[in-house]
Amino acid sequence: MLKPELLYGYEVFQNKIDEYKNKKILFDNVWKIKLTEPITNEQDSILKEKVELHLEAYIVEIENIATNSSDFFSNDFNLAALSYKMNIPKSHLVYIFKYHSNISFIDFKKIIRIQKSKDLIHNGYLKLNTFESLASEIGFSTYSSFFKSFKSIEGVSPHEYHTQIKKSSDKLI
Repeated sequence: MLKPELLYGYEVFQNKIDEYKNKKILFDNVWKIKLTEPITNEQDSILKEKVELHLEAYIVEIENIATNSSDFFSNDFNLAALSYKMNIPKSHLVYIFKYHSNISFIDFKKIIRIQKSKDLIHNGYLKLNTFESLASEIGFSTYSSFFKSFKSIEGVSPHEYHTQIKKSSDKLI
């Protein structure tokens, strides 16, 4: 039996492995690759034909933008802005979030923002800044909306989370 690296060469084989790793979906608990709900209208049936061919690539690109750019932290970032960034029709994204996501785009955006806030907390952002500044930094218009979103996603308030982080880091010292 021939090994892939012998057939194609090590560099080609390694590039294929890297390509596969890069296509991996990060938030697999968010996405449903297989259609689980019946399509209820004709427009969605037409969209299915267009979107399903590129579904995984679209999801990977959504996640890439969410995790590697600051777009999701802009106050006015919405589906229209995401579709422009991805250079696909907004209707494709509406279809993806309707049929292939366990959550809405708004909730996805909140999860991305809360994850970023946790990263900033871990990296000492609050040593020089306030929670209000943190909320603004990740795209929330008010501290109240940040507080509610954080608590609903993490189960604790941002203050409690920060206190837990400080206590665990004190134990390491």
